[in-house]
Amino acid sequence: MLAAAGLVLGLPGIAWLPAFRVLMTPARAALVGVGISCASALAGGLACAAFGGSSSAWPFLIWTAIAINAGVVLSRRAVDFELGARWGVLAGVFVLGFLATSTVALRVVPPFARAGLNLSVFVTQSSLVTGELDPLHVREIALIGTRAPSAFLAGLVLALLVDLVRRASGSLVAGLAAAAIYATVPETIVRHTFAYTFIETVFVMLVAVMLFAEADLPRAPAWLAGAGVLMAVLDRRTVVLLVGVAVWYGGLALLRRTRPDARAVGLVVGFAAGALLSWAYGAWTGAPVGPWLGFEAPSLSLWRRFLAGTGYVIPVIGLLAAVAALVWRRDERDLLLALWALSAAEAGTLMTGLLPLVALAVVVAARPGRFRWVAAVALAGGTALNLAADLRL
Repeated sequence: MLAAAGLVLGLPGIAWLPAFRVLMTPARAALVGVGISCASALAGGLACAAFGGSSSAWPFLIWTAIAINAGVVLSRRAVDFELGARWGVLAGVFVLGFLATSTVALRVVPPFARAGLNLSVFVTQSSLVTGELDPLHVREIALIGTRAPSAFLAGLVLALLVDLVRRASGSLVAGLAAAAIYATVPETIVRHTFAYTFIETVFVMLVAVMLFAEADLPRAPAWLAGAGVLMAVLDRRTVVLLVGVAVWYGGLALLRRTRPDARAVGLVVGFAAGALLSWAYGAWTGAPVGPWLGFEAPSLSLWRRFLAGTGYVIPVIGLLAAVAALVWRRDERDLLLALWALSAAEAGTLMTGLLPLVALAVVVAARPGRFRWVAAVALAGGTALNLAADLRL
């Protein structure tokens, strides 16, 4: 499983990391690593369509080997990693997240018949590598290939969540607590093992928010444009975050009669370019990269299921913190998390807004303040409810 995910999601991007002559934070490394790997996977898919047919992995493997070796040969320098980012801790969180998610994916969550799946580019190429993608046997159950990318990205999401909350609260313990709370939510456990695009959606929106909040990001519009491209290519339902950012920063520009924030412009332009790229890829291969979103207000019953599946008080604390972040606007990182959480309050994307709610709730509990212990006790109670539900899975 790790080998399949590494070939599709990891090795091409890691090989090209040194070519980017910039201080690498976890968010920047995640965007470069997964972004380059995504580009390589798309090119490998085109190679399969052109030379090997839809069920042959050799064109993809040959192309991936070329991409990896080209990155190693052309880079010829070490990666300039950011000091103080606790890379060892983040690596440990990634490994634990991958192992836990892959174990649940293989042992707990039932497999899916491939005929019922809308596969992403990562899942398609991973299934190709594991030999589970065969158009002659569409009813055969695909397990390892469909779950490997989700487990890999779940580990990355947990590691990035630790870094995000650590920077927002100043506490590594708070970051680890946020990852533990998020990982034990029953809905998260199940959705992280899907072959669908849920975890890809959460990952790319998390990276975009973290990059947007980096005050020292060089050529920030270009980085945000890259994040926008990846958002559109992986899952165009991420447009909810784009809309939230565009409305907020565009509205501020109109009120202040200034130019729009260049970072927001870069994100919008990148998303548009990514949508065009996905259309072109779909026209060539006959398979669109991601679905479009039909906006629909969540019903009361959907909200009840959402609260019941996420520990009740955890998202409530997060929602209150999101509203406070928009009102007070003291920290841009909190503001961006609030925009993400509130813009995702749509029937098709409601669960993708859970991560920013968890992050905001933990930050409230970690920072000094009059409601700190109230939030901490509520989070502990919600996590206990989630753990009790996990035991019934």
